Parts: sequence; structure tokens; C-alpha cells
Amino acid sequence: MQKVADVVRRELLTFDVLRDGGDHPLICLKVILFCHHILHFHYTLTSWWYRAALCYHRRMGKMIWKILLWIAALAILAALMVIALRPIETSAYRTRESFIGSTEFYLDVARNDVRNLTLIHVFGRNSDVDASVKEDIWDGGGVWIAPSQERLHNIASSLSTDSGSLVRGYSASGGSTTTLIDNSATFLTSGAGTGDLLVNDTQNTYGIISALSETGLTMYDMVRDDVTKSGNTEFTNNQGDVYRVIISIGSGASAVLVEGLDEDWNEAYEIVRLKGTGNNATVNTYRMINKMVVIHSGSGANTGVISATAQTDSTVTAQIGTVSGSGANRTQMAIYQVPAGKVGYLKSWYAGINLSGTGSDISLLVKPIGQGFQVRNYVALYNYSPFEFRPIGAIVIPERGIVKLQADNDVDNVDVSGGFDLVIERN
Repeated sequence: MQKVADVVRRELLTFDVLRDGGDHPLICLKVILFCHHILHFHYTLTSWWYRAALCYHRRMGKMIWKILLWIAALAILAALMVIALRPIETSAYRTRESFIGSTEFYLDVARNDVRNLTLIHVFGRNSDVDASVKEDIWDGGGVWIAPSQERLHNIASSLSTDSGSLVRGYSASGGSTTTLIDNSATFLTSGAGTGDLLVNDTQNTYGIISALSETGLTMYDMVRDDVTKSGNTEFTNNQGDVYRVIISIGSGASAVLVEGLDEDWNEAYEIVRLKGTGNNATVNTYRMINKMVVIHSGSGANTGVISATAQTDSTVTAQIGTVSGSGANRTQMAIYQVPAGKVGYLKSWYAGINLSGTGSDISLLVKPIGQGFQVRNYVALYNYSPFEFRPIGAIVIPERGIVKLQADNDVDNVDVSGGFDLVIERN
């Protein structure tokens, strides 16, 4: 029996039956080979029983033992097939090698199931590109200009209706994935209510309040940009976490999530409460803001244009505009900078114009750190003609490199949109 155990252990390690999780196209062959080895040793160990049966039962005994042996072999094969075809997760992530043969690899990346890979979808729109003037595809219009260095940014709206009020800001006594407890709080007395926003500044997560008492809050979920967990671990409100409760005092947005790169080009997040047309500075300094998202509002959307303006050099790094008169609730900028320690692989990009009888030249530009923008791809569009390009392999965007889309029209007032998909890999 020890020889059988040794063979089982060796075959499991050699063929990796369990760790493939059922995704490898050769899994059935592996199981068959595995069964062959097991049956070989099974026959060896039971051969003396077999010979004894021949002596006592002759042909009838031989037939009976053959039937029993085949039944045992089929049972072993069925059990191994069940084990081999059952996905087995041994950690929060799986390696890229374990996805060989998977038909939904990018869906697995989007689920954050593949170690060291992240899927980023970047899109933008410039609703008024004029003739003979190159403009980037972003809702700020004109050519986007990055901050000259890391800067604090003032977050403000063009309208006073984008405003929120701070009800409570302190530290938590405890909590869970959907609750927060503060034994010293008076949430009800302070004016908090269902539908208000809880911000956990320690973890840069947030949740909409669904129920509350004087000392406790219940949220639907704690999220960060609509994601409820990191790897396999859900976001949790812990003892000592610094938090805020924000309520809307206008019909527009009351708080925005800012995602960008800090002074070392590392990813940084924070949630900023809006003060209408008044400035509210970020806590972090940013070399780049890749995205802003409205996460709480009175009417469901921003009413004005919300801008992130760098202090000192006054460049508008990002803004949230409107679409057909309604708040967009997030930036529309086909511009992205790769964080430090990572590389971007551009898998596809697209563009389109919304005006008949006109044309637009769209360029895909990449700026490696310390260099100028380089044309990496180009297309000439005409008369509502949408365009999509999927390179063989990918277009590589280096660490700390910037990628963006730019339009050059032959008439004024052209509505241009575009975007790209990136796979970001940690070095």
C-alpha cells in the first residue's frame, strides 16, 4: 500500500491534476495516464489473489476476478475525473499558466483572478473639436496638459448645487464588511440618514447607508470604485479606521473619488467632499489624475462641471462634465499614465466622429517618461465611420508612460470619441 501511495503522490505532482483546476485541455489525457499507473500497481499487488482464484475457481474464478477488477478500475477513473474537473483555488489569485486553454481569460483578469494583471478600459469624448487645431479626446477640450510636477489639486464645481456637508468624522470602534460602530457617535441626532455616504479614509472605501442607529451604521457594501474586495478579501471597517459621513445639501454631486499617481508615480486614491464652487484641496499630491468618479449625489448626477486644478501651475488635470445636459458622473478622458513598477499592454483602441460630411485624423500617442509624444498608430475617419484596431500582440506602454488619443479635423464643431483597453502588468 505504501508503494501505491508513493505512486499517487508522484503522479499528482508530475501531471498537476489537481492544480490545473479543470482548465487544461490535456486534463483527460493526464487522468488516463494516471489511471494506467494506478491500475498497473493494483494488478501487481493483487496478482497473488488472482492466482489463488485461478487455482480454486479455474475459469469461473478468472471471469469473476476480471469483472471485479474492471469495476474497481472504472470506479477509480470516475473518482479521478470528478477530482480533476473540479476547480480548486489555493489562494486569492491564480497564475497565468493555470489559465491556458481558458476561453474567457480577459474576463478572469477583470475579476481580479489573475495574479499581477489588471484590466483598464479608458474612454473619452471631445464634443467640440475645431478645424486645423489638434485636440485631445477628453471632456476638457483642447490639448490636455499634465501638471509640471506633483501638485495638490483643488476640486470644485462650476455650480453651487454640487455640494455636500460633513455630519461626522471620527474613528470607528469596530465594524464588518457592511457595518461600522462608533460608541461615541450620535448619528441620528447629528442628522445622518439612509442614503447618505460613509467614507472610510483609512482604506479609501465607501458605502451607501441603508440603516442606522445612534452608534451604528449599516451599508449595502463597502466598495472602492464599485469593487467590493481586494483579491479574495472583502473590504472591512476595522477598529481605529478614520471615517466620515457625508450628506448632500444640493441637487448635484456631494463627493468624488479621485484616482491618480502620487509623487513617486504610485497609485493613490482619496474621496473629496464637494463645496460647490469653493475649492476643497486633495490630501495627496498628484503627478497625474487618471480618473474621477461621482460616488454620491442628491439627484443622481453632477449638475455642474467638476474640475481638478493643480495648485501653483493651475493646469486642469481632469474634469467631470455633462452629456446632453446631464451629469456624466465620471471623467471622459482617453488619457492614461501607467503607474511605477508596471507596464501597460494596449490590446485595442477605437474612435468615431458624430458629424456627416466631414473627416477627422485620429492619432494614438505614447509618451515615455522624459520624452515627447510619439505617434504609435493612426487612422483617417470620414462621415460617421467608426474604427477599431486590435494589434497582433499589443502596443507596449512603458512604466510611467502616458498614452492618449488626439483628433485633427477638417471642419469646426466635430464631436469625437474614442478609447482603448489596457492590460496592466506588475513588473
